[in-house]
Amino acid sequence: MSSCRFSPSSHALANSLIRSQNHRTQQHLLQAHESNMFQYLREAGYYIKWMGKNDALTPDALASSVDDWKDFTNFDEVQEFIDNAPQQPYVLFLPTLGAHPQYKCNDDGISFDIDEAGYYSFWNNSTSMYDIDELRSKAPLRKSVAEGTKNKPDYWENIPKFRNLTSLSEDFFLGLNACYLHMVTNVDTLLGKIINAVDLDNTVIVTSADHGDFAGDAQLVEKVRICDEHTKGAK
Repeated sequence: MSSCRFSPSSHALANSLIRSQNHRTQQHLLQAHESNMFQYLREAGYYIKWMGKNDALTPDALASSVDDWKDFTNFDEVQEFIDNAPQQPYVLFLPTLGAHPQYKCNDDGISFDIDEAGYYSFWNNSTSMYDIDELRSKAPLRKSVAEGTKNKPDYWENIPKFRNLTSLSEDFFLGLNACYLHMVTNVDTLLGKIINAVDLDNTVIVTSADHGDFAGDAQLVEKVRICDEHTKGAK
């Protein structure tokens, strides 16, 4: 069982080839003639259940690699599949939205729709389980270039200016950060439910991620550059 989310830079999660054969955008997905781990596992006799977004495989590749695909809406559907799983070995793949822009806290950890806020990834004053004053004292945001940070890539300075982020207050970015941490907690909660639902003596659980997030640090949002110390993918 695996939980991650594909993006243009993460086809390597499916075929272990880093940015191979120009798979660099969501318009250049893995094709049926190209190998991927789901195809290998299906050929080895596993039933492949995919529940969630697909931005990795073309329709033909999905058809040849997966036995059943549907969107992920709530954990009850996951529980139902586990309770009625096929007798053969199976793979349940859950590419959930997870901790990812757009930023909005939501108790079920699934939907993070955002109200109009001028820029689609802006935090929109959602209520987080994390208090911004506590974050300010215990986990303060890293300072931006404008606030004195030195020896950072040019985009640390240019992106806040280009996206007009420099006019926003520290409380705004702390609120966004609190919201992001809330989303991380939702992912942890979902993983806990999966652990409780399966036979741990007969199950391998794999978690992965293709990138992190600035989440308000240095007056930056989103991933910007996946090679940055803040946003590089999990090992």
